[in-house]
Amino acid sequence: MLLRDNVYGTIDEDAERRDFTINALYYSVKDFTVTDYANGVEDLNNRIVRLMGDPETRYREDPVRMLRAVRFAVKLDMDIDPATAAPIQELSSLLQDIPAARLFEESLKLLQSGQGLETYRMLREYNLFQQLFPILADHFTEDQSSQTEKMIEHILASTDKRIAEDKRVNPAFIYAAMLWYPMMIRAEEVSLLAAYRSTMPLWWQVTIFLMIKFAPLRSHAVIPLLYVIFGSNNYALPAAVVNVPLRLWSIQSSALPTIS
Repeated sequence: MLLRDNVYGTIDEDAERRDFTINALYYSVKDFTVTDYANGVEDLNNRIVRLMGDPETRYREDPVRMLRAVRFAVKLDMDIDPATAAPIQELSSLLQDIPAARLFEESLKLLQSGQGLETYRMLREYNLFQQLFPILADHFTEDQSSQTEKMIEHILASTDKRIAEDKRVNPAFIYAAMLWYPMMIRAEEVSLLAAYRSTMPLWWQVTIFLMIKFAPLRSHAVIPLLYVIFGSNNYALPAAVVNVPLRLWSIQSSALPTIS
C-alpha cells in the first residue's frame, strides 16, 4: 500500500512515483522540451503500455494499476507490454482489498470513456472485471452466451455510441441494466424459498437454514445435527429435506427470511 504518495518532492522524485513509462514525461513551458525519465517517448512511439519497475511489486503497491493498464491500452489503442501483463491474472484478486468508493470511480473511467465494450472484454481477459463485479461473474459462460453477458455487451455498446454522439450517459442506468438478470434470478430464488417456508414445518425451516449457513457441509453434517437438536426418533424424516432444490443452497443466509 502506498503511504506517502502525496508527498511532493523534486521532479526526479516525482518521476520515480509514476506508474507507467508514458506517464514519466515532463514538458517544460520555458524551452518547450520534453524530459523523458524512463524511455517513455520510445514506448509512446511504439504504442506500448509499460510499468516502471518490477510489475508484480508495483501492482502489489497499488492494485488499481492493473485497471489503469487496461484503460490506457484500450483508450489509446496501445498494447500492454508482455512483462507488464504477465502478473495481472494472478494478482487480480488484490482488487478485493481496494475501497469500494475508489473502485466505483475507476469503473466510471473504464466504462464511460467511449470504449467501454472493448475495455470490458480486455478486463474479462485479465480476470479484472470479475473482481469489480463478482455478482455478474457468477453468470459468465464459456461461450459468453448468457442473458447477463448479452445485456452487458448491449448496454456498453449503446453507451459507447451515445458518447460518440456527444449524448449524456447515466451510470445508474448502466449498472441497473448490467445487474438486471442477476437480480431477477436472485428475486426468483428468494421468492421460491419464501414459498417453501410458508408451507413447511419448523424443523424443515431450520434444516434449510443450516444447509445454507453451512453449505460446504451439505446435509451430511446438518441432518445429524438436526437429529440431535430435535431428538427425533424418525431419522428418515429430516432426510427428506435433501430433495429441496439445489438452487436454494446457493442463497446466502442473509437472504433467508427470518425464522419465527
